[in-house]
Parts: sequence; structure tokens; C-alpha cells
Amino acid sequence: MILSASATAGVCMYSIPVYRSSTFSRTMTMSSFLPNIVVSKAMTELKLEDTINTPELKKKIAAGMDRLYDFQHEDGGWGWWKDDESHVFMTAYVVNGLAQAKAAGYNVREDALENGKNWLVRSIEKYPRMRADLHAYVLYSITSTGVRDPKLIEAVWDKRDKMSVQGLAFLGLALHAAGDMRAAQLARAVAGIVLTLGTIAYLVKGAGLFLWGALATTVPLILGMFVAKYLFRFHDALTLGIVSGSRTTTASLGLVCDIAKSQVPALGYTVTYAVGNTLLTIWGLVIILLLT
Repeated sequence: MILSASATAGVCMYSIPVYRSSTFSRTMTMSSFLPNIVVSKAMTELKLEDTINTPELKKKIAAGMDRLYDFQHEDGGWGWWKDDESHVFMTAYVVNGLAQAKAAGYNVREDALENGKNWLVRSIEKYPRMRADLHAYVLYSITSTGVRDPKLIEAVWDKRDKMSVQGLAFLGLALHAAGDMRAAQLARAVAGIVLTLGTIAYLVKGAGLFLWGALATTVPLILGMFVAKYLFRFHDALTLGIVSGSRTTTASLGLVCDIAKSQVPALGYTVTYAVGNTLLTIWGLVIILLLT
């Protein structure tokens, strides 16, 4: 828990906003306001008040809440802007942010939080075919305000087969907040899905690297043999020596010479071996510089 809070504080310190513009949209305000709440909570848990300008941070959080209050619509919801229609996702986003601010010890207007929560409950009734992931996020936001309605929870639980990992995670958080024992079951399911997807991604990536390596190794050799034989019309023994030199592989040259019972392939080996080593050194440095 301490490691998580410390990491969060470190990352979010760069997200503390300065509210100077009056043209911020709701999502911009929330995306700035919420990290401040997380930073403030982490600082309190880690006892880091003396390392940051705490009054300034509190001032910014208060400014964020005032802006959110000002942008709340008469129906209790929030939209992307002050004068547009209320939006399900944005209302859930703001309600959850205000609930987190309240949990962190800040004074939050109860009427604003209550009206936002009620708007979300009505939106579930208004949109019975709401996307499963969005429904889970709405439930998470509602439960963050302290609501523990079994009917609301069961309605989302029945949609779990249609959810992505993100939706399942929000449902799990809602169940945990409600003290529902199924949260542990869902956590194990999400962990299994993530592990499976990670393994598949690793295998696919590994297979991709293997295929690229195989292509990079074999294609130049095959093309080189065809170019030497049909374009330059070199003797086969000389061509095999050239190809061995291009791959800087002395062992292959020895095999070719043994089978041909001749040292002729070595005539083609010397030049391409020198060029291959030079290019290998140069491009190795270039790749290292590009990656660093």
C-alpha cells in the first residue's frame, strides 16, 4: 500500500494544475482535479506534508471543486461543457471524483454529490441497454458515494460476460466497496484474464521476433546466391564462398571447400568477409545509438 501510494504521488505531482483559463471543459477539469486528490491522500498517508506546498495544493483542489459545482446542470448531471446535455460517463467521472475528495477529508457539497448520484441512478433506468463496461463504471461511481443497492449491483453482475477487463475491474471495485464477497471471485477472474492475455502477447511477440530473425538471416543468403549465379554468372563454388563471407561464417567456408575438394570458394570469401565485418560493426553502433 505504501509503495502504491508513493508511486502514485510521484507520478501525479506533475499533474497538479494551475486554474487560469475559464475555457476548461469538464474532462480537463476532472483530469486535473482528480490527480490532486490522489496526491493529497498519498501525501497524508505517507506523512509528506512538509515536502510540498500543502496550502497551494488545497487551494487548487478547492478551485477544482468550485469549477465542478459551477458546471453542474440543473438536472444534477454533468456534460462535457457547461451548456450541453448531461452525459452518463462525465457524470459518473465527476461523482466518483467528488466522492474520492470526500473520502480524502475535503468538504464536498452534499447536494452536488447527491444530485449527481441520483442522476446516475435515473440514467440506469433511462438506458436499460447501457453498454456493460459503462454500466459497471456507473455502478462503481454510485457505490463510491456510499450507496449499497443490491438491485443495482445484480443488474450489472448479470452483464459481466459482456464486459472487457476494464469493466470487470470496475465491477470488482464496486463489489468490494459494497462488501460483496464476489469481489474476490472477480479479482481472481480478472487476474487470470490478464495473465492469459500477457502470456499470449509474449508468445506472439516472441514468435514475431523469431520470424523476423529467420527472414533477416535466410532472405539475403538466397537473394545473394541468385544474384551471384544469374546476374554476375559466378561459378557455383565461388558463389558459395561469397555467400559464406557475407555471413562472416568461416565454418561454412570450410564445409564448402571440403565438399568441393578445392580452395576456389575461398577466393570469393575474402572480400565479402571484410565487407560483412565492417558493416556489422558500423550498423551495430548505429542501432545502439538509435535505441539509446
